[in-house]
Amino acid sequence: MTIAPVPGGNITHADSKFVSPYGEVIVRWHIESHDEQALAHRNGFYLEVQLPPNTRASVSLPSGRSKSGVEFEDVVEVGSGYREWFVAGFE
Repeated sequence: MTIAPVPGGNITHADSKFVSPYGEVIVRWHIESHDEQALAHRNGFYLEVQLPPNTRASVSLPSGRSKSGVEFEDVVEVGSGYREWFVAGFE
C-alpha cells in the first residue's frame, strides 16, 4: 500500500482508518506552527502510521511547500507496526 499525505490549503491535520484483509491501517498527521519556540515544542509536520501484521507500505514524506504545491522528499518502505516521522520546517 502507499501512504502519501498531501497537506495544503487550510487543512492542518487528518486522521484516517482503513480495514484491510490483514487488519486496521491507521494514518494520522498534523502540522504544528507556532510563533514562540519552546524547548519542548518543534514546529513541523508530524506523521503516525500503524500497519497490521504481515503488511508493508511505501510512505512519502513531504519536505515542504513550493509554488506548485507540496514537494515530496523520500519514500520510505516500512513493515508492520507503529512508526512516527517528523519533518522540521514544514509550515
